[in-house]
Parts: sequence; C-alpha cells; structure tokens
Amino acid sequence: MRLAQTSCFVAMLVLALPIATTAAAPPASPAASLDLAPAPEKIGADCTAAIAGLKTKIDAIAALPKSQRTFATVPLAYNEASGAAYDAIATDLFMGDVGPAKPQRDAAGLCSIALSKFISEQGARPDLYAALADADRSGTATTPAQKKLLSDALIDAKRAGAALTPAQRAEYLALSARMTELRRSYTQNVNETRTQLRFTAAQLAGLSPDRLAAFTKDGDSYIVPATEANYAVVTVEAKNEATRHELYAMRFNQLTAKNDPIFEEVVATRAKIAHLLGYPNWAAFVLERRMAKAPQKVDAFLADLDAKLLPQARREAETLRALKAADTGNPQARLEAWDTGYYTAVLKRTKYALDPNVVRSYYPVEKTVPAIFGVYSQLLGVTFAKRDDAKTWAPNVQAFAVSDTATGRYLGDLYLDLFPREGKNAHFHSATFWRHRTLPDGTIRPALNAIVGEFPQPAPGQPALLTQAEVETFFHEFGHSIAALVKTSPYGLDFTWDFVEAPSQMLENWVWDPTILKRISSNVTTGAPMPDDLIAKMRETRLVDQSALSWTRQIALATADMTYHEHDAAPNANKTWAEVYSRTTPIAFPADIHFEANFNHILGGGYSAGYYGYLWSKVYAQDMFSRFAREGLLNPSTGAAYREILSNAGLDDADVQVARFVGHPLDPAPFYATLGIGASTTTSAR
Repeated sequence: MRLAQTSCFVAMLVLALPIATTAAAPPASPAASLDLAPAPEKIGADCTAAIAGLKTKIDAIAALPKSQRTFATVPLAYNEASGAAYDAIATDLFMGDVGPAKPQRDAAGLCSIALSKFISEQGARPDLYAALADADRSGTATTPAQKKLLSDALIDAKRAGAALTPAQRAEYLALSARMTELRRSYTQNVNETRTQLRFTAAQLAGLSPDRLAAFTKDGDSYIVPATEANYAVVTVEAKNEATRHELYAMRFNQLTAKNDPIFEEVVATRAKIAHLLGYPNWAAFVLERRMAKAPQKVDAFLADLDAKLLPQARREAETLRALKAADTGNPQARLEAWDTGYYTAVLKRTKYALDPNVVRSYYPVEKTVPAIFGVYSQLLGVTFAKRDDAKTWAPNVQAFAVSDTATGRYLGDLYLDLFPREGKNAHFHSATFWRHRTLPDGTIRPALNAIVGEFPQPAPGQPALLTQAEVETFFHEFGHSIAALVKTSPYGLDFTWDFVEAPSQMLENWVWDPTILKRISSNVTTGAPMPDDLIAKMRETRLVDQSALSWTRQIALATADMTYHEHDAAPNANKTWAEVYSRTTPIAFPADIHFEANFNHILGGGYSAGYYGYLWSKVYAQDMFSRFAREGLLNPSTGAAYREILSNAGLDDADVQVARFVGHPLDPAPFYATLGIGASTTTSAR
C-alpha cells in the first residue's frame, strides 16, 4: 500500500514540474557518463582502483627532489590527484546516502571507511609534509587562492599527524581508523532503523484526514514508522499525549542499544586524537579552522545568548503549560518535550486564529515547489530546464539543468529526491555528489547537486500538502544547492563550517514575505494564492514558530555538543544531555530519552564541536538580509551582489565578504530582532 501511495505522489509531481524556462535544449549532463546505479561489486572495484591510483600519484609527489618542489608540482598536483580520485568514486559514495538497495549502501559504507583510512594515512606522511614545506619556501604560490590552498594543505598535514613521531603517528592512524568505522556504523543505524508503531484512530485523533489516510492500515491499527517526517507530524497534531510521548521516545530510543556505546567511544577517541596532536580537547582542535577559533568564545556566545533568551523562553513555556493545564483539566500539568509542538499549534489556533491545516491547504507540493524554482530563478539569475530523460539512482528522482540566465552558461544539474524510500537518509539536506572543479586544462567542470529528504506521505489519490516549516526547510536546502552550483572559487575552496549555513538561513526570510507567499502558495481546491488575512496571521505567529523557547533548544544542542567535546570522555552521554537541556531551556528533559543516540549531526556528520554554527551563522544571515529588506527581496542587482558571495566562497574571510555586501562591519541587531529581543553589544559572532 505504501508503494502504491508513493507512486501516485510521484506521478502527480512529475507531471506538474515542467520547469523549462528556455526553449533551447539543455546541454548534456555530466551524469550521462556516470553510473548512478552501481552494483556493489563495482563500488568495491572502483574504490580499490581509485585509492591505488591516488597512492601512486602521492608517492610521485613526495619523491620529487627539492629543486622541483613548487606550487604546481606539490599542492596543486596533490589537489588535482585527490579531485580525480574523488571523481572516480563520487557517485559510488553517494549511494551510502541514497542507494535504493542495502548491498549498495553497505558497499558505499565500506568504500567510505577505506577512503577515510587511506586519507588519514597519506595526510600523516612526513615526506609529503616536507614536500609541501619546500613548495612553500619556493615562493611559487603567488595569487591569494594559491597561497590559501598551500597554507591550508600545510595546516591540514600538521593536523593529520605528519609532524608526530613514528609511534605517535601509528597511534593516531589507529584511532582515526577506528573512529571512521564507528561513525559510519552510527550513521547507518540512523538511516536504516525505522521501528514501526501501531496506533488506533482514537490514538491518532487530531491528525487531519489526509495525514491519517497516508499510513498503512492493518486491521484497526495504523502503522506509523518512527521516522523524522512522522515524528514532525504526530508530535504536532496528535491530541493524545501518550501517542506523542510514545513516538517521541521511539524516535530517539530505538537506537539506544546500538548507538549509545558508539557515541561514547567516538567522543573518547576524538579526545585522544586531539591530545596526540597537541590540543587540550577535540573542540580546540576543530575550532582552530573555524571563524570562532576557540571553545571559550563559543561557550561565552552560547551562555550569553541563553541568558538573554531564558526569561522570554520561560514565559513562552508557561503559556504552553497553561494551555495544557486547561486542555487536560489538570492545574499542575507539566509541559514535556513532546508537548511543545502540539501546544504551539494550539496557541496558533486559539490566540491567533491560525489553523496550520489551513496553511497546508495553500502548499500543494506540485504548485509550491515549481514556484520556489521561479523565485530562485528571478532572485539569482538562474534558469532551470527539466531533464525528462535524466539518468537517476531511483525512479522517483527528477533532474534539472541549471544555467546562468544572462550568459546561458551551464552551471550543473539539480536533483530532487523527496520521496520515502527504505534505507535512504531521510533528513532533509543538500548533497553535492559531483563537485565543481577546475580541471588541469583550465576547464570548469559543473557540479551535480541533490536535495535529499522526505516530504510526508500523502493520502492515496490526494495531493501532498506542506507545512510552513516544510516549505521553509525546502527553501533553505534549495539555497545550499544553488550555492554549490554557482560557486566558481578554485581548488575546492569553500566557506568555513561555522559560516556555511548563513546564506541559506538568510533565504529563510523569503518564505515569510507577503509578496513571496503569494507567489509560492496556491489553494489546493481553488488555486487562489494565500489571502492577505491569512498571511497577516502567519507573520504574526512567526515569533511563535521561531520563539525564544525554540532557540533555547538550539542552544541546548550546541551546548551539549561543546560539553561532550571539551572533555576527554562522555561516560554517561544521556545524563549529560538531560542536564544541559534542563539547564539551558525551561523544560526538564526526561532521563529515559536517549537523544544522543540519534544526534547524527555531531557523530556522523561534520558538526562535532560545530553545532553552534547554526546560531553563529544566523547572526551573519540576518545582517545580510538587512540589505535585501532595504532594496527588495527580488531586486536583481542585490541578488547579483549576493551571488558574488556564493561564487567566491572561501576566497575571502566571511567577515570580509559580509562587510563588503552590507557596507558595514557585522551588526548583530537584525539577529536579535528575529528573536524578539533588543540588540546587544555583548553577544555577537565577532
């Protein structure tokens, strides 16, 4: 039944997305020569060959005599060799994220582990480090980009253990290899575990009919897998607290036995690696290459922001608790973590007369997604053309050629992988699986990017409807994808990790603007855009959706991340999480919920000692938005100036780029305005 529902959804969406805005046929896609459905054995063979080929090239670079060690022969040659090796297995590795078959995903995982081990081993080579140092002394890196590539390569070599003694280096490599295996296991557990819960219609009371009809029914029970998408729906719409609690608990606890031991070992292993490399802790190691530079600065940023938000967050929590007390008839009712989404929706309905399901009725996927394409096309001067015969990795995936509107220059392809599939990484994200690259002959090779995630399943024969939060998420990830496609900076240079979210966070503002809302909304029955009174109510409730309470949760996530990675071990990761959450937010976190077992951002992803970046980059995002607010959200000249930031990612410090764009040093006032509090001179990401 679920497969039939998915097919219906896909057919409807495919028919509704003829985005071609140019009469000319799109240029051939780089994907035409790639295998997007590799067999497991091919993934293994590709991986072995790519690693062997890269090893041969690195050996040759390291063996060069000192007199021949220049920018071109060492860091540039190393960069090109690494890029070519990655190209050879890029789509194979991507199967770990999206592969339809488990053997594919498993093979991709093994390749990822093998590649990570190899990179650790090669990065730690003293002879390669010496070659880089000689190239630096040669003075042959002359442009800012060349100097940055060489400087980064030297720093990375040292951070990879190249300056350690042989015994220390052997220990470092063993720890790195172990950590790679652990992180892959943790991520795979998150992606592939979807425990099925059973609820009656009464237990799911409150869910709209189309939500309910989307679930498979077995007798009198509905089967509800504990996925991210279902969690977002049920904890917001289900009236029955026991139902919300059960899904909330299963969402995080289904992986406790598997992932808690992995979490604790990874944290301890990271600390050992940091100490070997001469850092006091893993956070200090990570932050050396970030804008923040030091853990103390991040800790102060989070603590100061939390102190400013907590009074307001407590008032907001009490408002929700009072709603629960009235709803349950229990004056002593306690607001729990699984209650906030539901009673936030109740608050919207009662105080603001805003029904989230009415908002959903204006966001049918087949209308809203094409409209978002149109907004990006106008804002950033890009053209989309649907590839009807595109090669993809699954039947439900669609592809679009992206070109520069002014010049017609082809920028790459954008894929949409938005439908439920077993084993797929369901968390919404932008994935560049074929990177923008400047080839040795000077040719600029376009990128291939995908937006991967799962919209909630629609009822059979019914259109899929999106919440405001889902529209905002899609718009955000679209921003990441366009950034990857328009980037022109050479050598793989890119934004620092604690700025990378800023461009997309800035773009979230668009889906709250009345003009944009009119463009991307279309009533599922009448086709009419969202009316002015509904837009006014939505804008009035924006601080409910993005409340101080919700921001303190983000502070909790970031603070827990820093707490884990500023210590040598996490002997009781669950206890640490509960303590931090209960201290930084107005809600006491239950000790029997194992959030850490599903915190893939900091275990499997790249956000270890970096989750603070979502808050840090928001400061920059809102300052950048202030220019659009003055000049117009669809102003093409402002969009072109903003696109320069994306195109030149990594060539200048983010502080410099943002100051150039807005015309002044970073100002945190717009950031504080989004939180509903006054500006501060003491807390900023400066």
